[in-house]
Amino acid sequence: MKMDNKETTEPLHEGIIEQFTAMQENIDNSSPISEISLNAEKILKHLRDNDISSDVGRALCYSVKCMLDSAQTIVNEDGKSWDNIANKQFSQRAAIVMYFTRNVLQLPHLSGKQLLKQFLRICLSRIIIMCATHDTLMQWTSEYSIKESKDLQLVLCNACTEPSIKHLLTYESPLETPDKDRILPQEMFSQVLKILQPKLTKSTWKKEPICQHVYKWCLIQMMHPHLGQHLDIVLPSALLFTDDYQVPNKIIGIECLCHIIKEVDATELKWHNRAGVIYSAVHSQIYSNKAHLLDVVIPCMLSILGVIEKSPIRDNCVRNVNRYDEILQLLLANMESEQVIVLRRLYLKYVPLFVDKMGVTILRHIKILLRIISSYLEVSDGQEEEGRLATLQLTNKLVQVIGSRLTRHTNVLLKALLRLLYDSCLQDFNESNAVTKEIQNSVVKTIRNLQVCCYDSVNRDLKQVVESEVKSIPQFVECVNQIVCT
Repeated sequence: MKMDNKETTEPLHEGIIEQFTAMQENIDNSSPISEISLNAEKILKHLRDNDISSDVGRALCYSVKCMLDSAQTIVNEDGKSWDNIANKQFSQRAAIVMYFTRNVLQLPHLSGKQLLKQFLRICLSRIIIMCATHDTLMQWTSEYSIKESKDLQLVLCNACTEPSIKHLLTYESPLETPDKDRILPQEMFSQVLKILQPKLTKSTWKKEPICQHVYKWCLIQMMHPHLGQHLDIVLPSALLFTDDYQVPNKIIGIECLCHIIKEVDATELKWHNRAGVIYSAVHSQIYSNKAHLLDVVIPCMLSILGVIEKSPIRDNCVRNVNRYDEILQLLLANMESEQVIVLRRLYLKYVPLFVDKMGVTILRHIKILLRIISSYLEVSDGQEEEGRLATLQLTNKLVQVIGSRLTRHTNVLLKALLRLLYDSCLQDFNESNAVTKEIQNSVVKTIRNLQVCCYDSVNRDLKQVVESEVKSIPQFVECVNQIVCT
């Protein structure tokens, strides 16, 4: 009987290994999806119904590895856009491989520590890359592939007893754990980068849009303090994307640089002038007139300035002119002459952040700031008056930060505010009463803040306004009287 069992087992093992090979070839040759799916179900049924020997286990591990590699193969090797048919085939093929991998991870026979350890050491990095590829809606994904990616991530984390992919990438087993007892491989992020690196060189990355996406996805998972030890590997790719001529690639590069700046110690960034290199890369993008690019460039610039420059608001340091002033001067010059509404709103969004960072040193730029405030308050940018409201917020910020040092400039500021308050009291100012009321309340609040800092000069000017010939607009006089009486 033992002899009979041995004779029947060996052909079974040979048969399943042949099925592994057949499925792998079908994926390599882009065979019909139905054929690949049928092969997958046959193999899974066999694995569920029979014990897995060491030979079959080894063959299974390397087959899954090869299937993952084949399903990850880039369709557009010439770097051109994909057509809908290629997209569909790619996502379907990947979904089947993820379905197969997920079911392999759920096999009862794989629960044994040795086989699971072997499987993860061979396949884990490629599984993570596959999950990252289909994690979100992209041109090469489908609803089905995204669902399979989410399901595979859940099963993988359960099998590894880790809460998320982020923890898998940064996994470090205790030093006292013997190697034979370690199920998860160490330095998984390094293994993923090792696979991605050859495809992210200057000559290849344009042909590998999936690798660019996977690089960013995995990078975003890495947090402090784990990211710093990989800085030399991750930084070049981010700089390469930033330097590209296509805006979407620039945005990806800047977003990656932002994450690196945030999650790596400032001291590490300063080593070997890495921070200086990042600053130069970001600085070259600040001259763009593309709103969606500037929307990521300006906050990234503020982040890297916080690394390479001493904070201007520190009391124990000399407040010399520095790169905060250089960048703000450039933004204000663009802002003053800007006529595109989207860009005007964008500058108004970020200039208050410079005011916060620079403190009283913002006084170096007060003249151009007052010109901008006066100009922006004069012109409506739409029914919602987003521009004027944002300008009033900037004015409030200036008043709070500079305080009594603003005394010399109260006339200019007060004139612009009162003009807007007067206009808002006219019948044809805005169709929306709610917007008009919001503008009036914001102006009154700003004047009151200015009054706190420069009481005598502001009150004197307000009384002159009340006594002048503006009584034909009772609402305006009432607003001014409220401010004077408080």
